[in-house]
Amino acid sequence: MIPVYLDYGYTEWLLKRLETVNKANEAGIPPERIPYSKTCKDCDFKTICLPDIINDGMELIDNEALKSMLDEMFEIEEYKTRYGFLKEEADEMAKMVGKDFICGTDYQVQIKKSETTRINTKAIPIEERGKYEVKSTMTRIEYIPLNK
Repeated sequence: MIPVYLDYGYTEWLLKRLETVNKANEAGIPPERIPYSKTCKDCDFKTICLPDIINDGMELIDNEALKSMLDEMFEIEEYKTRYGFLKEEADEMAKMVGKDFICGTDYQVQIKKSETTRINTKAIPIEERGKYEVKSTMTRIEYIPLNK
């Protein structure tokens, strides 16, 4: 059973996807599944859909320059978090002033407002969005400290 809210456009889109999956299953060629990812661990359907996990092992790389950079990155990471917090708080205070100003004798604060035009993709019906979908490749690199 798949819970569906009363959104007829979304429901129609889901039914079309189900037809595609059923046709592929009847032909004996199941549709391509996504590789195991962080998405799978939170999915309600992982018990019936979860693809096999293939573990090819990992290569050990001895690169002192990279290791040194990663060590330094993790040493200063807490400062990045603190900077983000302070920037957010300072921005809120500056917005309350509402115009350019001097703070103390050390800082000039400039407030620039601009308008942009953007496309609200959420306002486009789901069945229309599919016409414009394109595959793209994205590389995301995550560094995980092992001994901390």
